[in-house]
Amino acid sequence: MVDRSTIKEWVKDGKFPPPNRLNERSCIWSYAVIESWIAQQQQTQDFINNNDIDLI
Repeated sequence: MVDRSTIKEWVKDGKFPPPNRLNERSCIWSYAVIESWIAQQQQTQDFINNNDIDLI
């Protein structure tokens, strides 16, 4: 599981796609955008360091 603050930091740093805002308190990501991001990360070997992710 990735902490909310980590996702915000990744978005700010350009490491993760920005969300679509539903309102001032909620946002979502397109499944297709996330799938594309994962594929791109795997192809370029720039996948985010696993130390940033807490696995359950």
